[in-house]
Amino acid sequence: MKTKIDTQTLLGSNELNLLNTALIGLALWHLDGQLMVLNPAFAQILGRTVSETLRLNYWNDIVVEENLAAEQAALRALKIGERYGPVEKEYRHKDGYHVPVRLSALIMEIKGESYAWAYVENITKEKWQAIELQQAKQQAEKAHCAKNQFLVNMSPELRAAIDTIIGYTELSEAEIHRAEKAQLLYYIKNIHAATLNLQSLIDTILDVSKIEAGKMQLYLEQFDLRTMLQNVISTISPLAENKANALRLLFDDDLGDMYTDLSKVRQILLNLLSNASKFTDQGIISLEVRRKKEKDGDWVSFYIDDNGIGMTNEEKNQLFEVFTKEDAIPRNHCNIGLGMAISKKFTQMLGGTIEVKSEFGKGSHFTLRLPVTISSDKQPHISKVPRVSADVGIGGVVLVIDDDEYTRMLIELYLGKIGYQVVLASNGTEGLKKAEQLRPDVIILDVIMPGMDGWQVLSKLKADSNLAHIPVIMLTMIEDHEMGYSLGAAEYLTKPITRNELLNVLCKYCKDKPSFSIMLVDDDRITRGIIARVLEGAGWHIIEAENAKMALQLLENLQPNLILSDLRMLEMDGFEFIKRLHQNKTWASIPMVVLTAKDLTAEEHMWLNNNVDKVLQKGAYTSSELLTELRQLMVCNID
Repeated sequence: MKTKIDTQTLLGSNELNLLNTALIGLALWHLDGQLMVLNPAFAQILGRTVSETLRLNYWNDIVVEENLAAEQAALRALKIGERYGPVEKEYRHKDGYHVPVRLSALIMEIKGESYAWAYVENITKEKWQAIELQQAKQQAEKAHCAKNQFLVNMSPELRAAIDTIIGYTELSEAEIHRAEKAQLLYYIKNIHAATLNLQSLIDTILDVSKIEAGKMQLYLEQFDLRTMLQNVISTISPLAENKANALRLLFDDDLGDMYTDLSKVRQILLNLLSNASKFTDQGIISLEVRRKKEKDGDWVSFYIDDNGIGMTNEEKNQLFEVFTKEDAIPRNHCNIGLGMAISKKFTQMLGGTIEVKSEFGKGSHFTLRLPVTISSDKQPHISKVPRVSADVGIGGVVLVIDDDEYTRMLIELYLGKIGYQVVLASNGTEGLKKAEQLRPDVIILDVIMPGMDGWQVLSKLKADSNLAHIPVIMLTMIEDHEMGYSLGAAEYLTKPITRNELLNVLCKYCKDKPSFSIMLVDDDRITRGIIARVLEGAGWHIIEAENAKMALQLLENLQPNLILSDLRMLEMDGFEFIKRLHQNKTWASIPMVVLTAKDLTAEEHMWLNNNVDKVLQKGAYTSSELLTELRQLMVCNID
C-alpha cells in the first residue's frame, strides 16, 4: 500500500480550489491502480463521493477493459513526462451500468514512484448524439429507399400516361399537317416538344431512382455496332438540324459486334449528342468511333466534340453529380445534370469510363470508352432477332454514288435505319458497275466528282436500256436543273440535304412492298388505339385484340404476319400468352414483338429474349422508330 499523498501539501490552496471546482474529472493514481488524488467531477462520473472513490482500485474497480494487462504495460513503458491518450473507454458506475469516457494522462514521478495524472471527460451525451444521428441517418435512408421503391413501382403508370399524350400529339400533328393548318400545327408541335422534354425528365428521374433502389439491371445482348450508331444518328439528326448544326461522322470500317446492354449504350450516346446539339448553334458536332485491341481485350472509344458554349471548371467538376447546390450549374446548363449523372452510372455499370474536357466559350470534348464484351458471370445470350438480309429492304434498294465519304455515310444512316437497303459507290465507274449488278430501285448521284462527273454517269445510265428506267436523284450544290432534266434526271436535291427532304423524294420512286397484317394485343383501349393508328398509317392491316384470350380465339381462324403484344394484362398476362403460342406449332412460327412499360428483371428479360423476337420498351421509341423496328423484323421474315 502506497503512502497516502496529502493533497493540501501536493497542490496548495489555489490549486486545490481549482481541482475541486473543475468541471472535468481529474485524478492521480499509482500505476498499480491505487487512487491518490481526485476531484468531485471524477467521482461524479462514477456516481460516488470523493471518499468512496478513493477506496477503489483504478484497474480492478473502475475500468471496464477486456485486456487490462496490455493497457497497464503500455503505461509502464512510458517515460516520465510522456503522455498517454486520448483514448476512449468505459468506467463502472455505482449503479452497475457503464459510462463512456475519454481519458488523457501524463506520466509523472512523486517520491521515486510513477503515477498517472489523468483528466477524464464524460462523453455519454456525445455518444447518445452519435447514436441519434446514426438512427436519423438510417431512417432517412429508409425513407429514401421507400421513395425510390415507390417511383420504381409507379414507373409503368407514369410512362403509360406520358406515352398516351405523346401518341395523340404525334397523330394530331400528322393530321393537322395534312389539313394544312399552319397555326394549329405550330401549337401541336410545341405541345409535342414539351411533352417529349417531360418524358425525358420523368425517365431520367425514374432511372436515378432505380439505380439508388438497386433495381437497375443489365440486359446483355449481341448487336451490330454500326447499326446501333445508325439508329442513334437518325434520332439525333432532327435536333442538330433544328439548331443548324452539321454532323461530322468518323467510324472505323470494321466496328463489328458488341456484347453489352444495347439500350444503355444507346442512351449514353443520345445524352452526349443531344447535349452537344442543345448547347451548339450553327456549329459542328462530331462523333468519332474507334475499335482497338488492348491487353485486357477489345475496347470501343466514342469521341464526341462540339464547338458550342463549353463549361467552366466548376461546371465540369459537378457535371456528373446527381444533386448539386442551387446555382452551382448555370441556368443554360441546368437541364443536363441528371442525364449526365445517369450516363456516368451507366458507363460504370458497363465497365467503362467517361471523361470530359471543356473550355468556356470554346466547346466540349467527351471521351467514352466501353469494353466490346462486358464481363459477366452469365452465359452469353444472343438476341434472337435476325439480321436484315443483305439483298432485300422494305423500302427498296438505293445506290448512292458520291465521292464524299461523309455524304455517303449520312445517307446510309438516314435510310438504313428505316429499312432501305443502301449500296455505296465512291466514284462513277464503281457506281455504274454496281448499277449493272444490282439494278437498284433508285440511284442518288452526286454531280461534282473527280474523273467521271455526275453528268457523264447520268448519260451512261440513260444510254443503257437495262438501267434507263431507274429514277436518278441528283445531288448538287448549284442550281443547274435544266441540264439534269434534259439528261433524264428525275429529281434534284441541293446539298446539304436533310433527312425529310431525302425521304419525301424517295417515297415517290421506291417500289411498294406487300401489305402486312399485325395482331395488336393490349387491354388498354387508349394505348391500343394510338398504336393501331400509327401502324395503319404505315399501310399495315391491324387486327386488334383487347386481351390475350381474345387473341388466342382470333388465331384459330387467321394468321397475322406479326404479333405485337403488351405484358401487363388482366386475366392472362403476356408471359402466359407467349407460353400458349409456343404450344401451337403454327402460332409459334409467327414473329412476336413485346411492347411493354413493365420494368423487367434480368430473368424476365432473358426469358423473353429466348421466347420472342424483340422486346421494346414503351416510351423509349418514337412512332417512326417503332415502325422501323417492325419493318426490319418483317423484312427478315419475308419468304
